[in-house]
Amino acid sequence: MYRCALVAIVVAASIPTPASAQTVRSFPPNTLRGAMVFGDYPSVTLNGQAAQLSPGSRVRGPTTWP
Repeated sequence: MYRCALVAIVVAASIPTPASAQTVRSFPPNTLRGAMVFGDYPSVTLNGQAAQLSPGSRVRGPTTWP
C-alpha cells in the first residue's frame, strides 16, 4: 500500500504545470507605451531619444521567451 502511495506521489509530482511567469501581465490603465528602435548594442532609440542599455540587459518579447 505504501508503494502505491509513493508511486502516486511521484507521478503527481512529475506532471508538468504551466509556469506562472508566462502569464499575460496586466498593467495599470495609466501606463505609457513607447517605441524602442535597436541600433548597435548597447545603443537604442526610445521614443525618438537616444539611450543605452545597461550591461547584461535582456529585452524579451512574445517570441523570445526562454
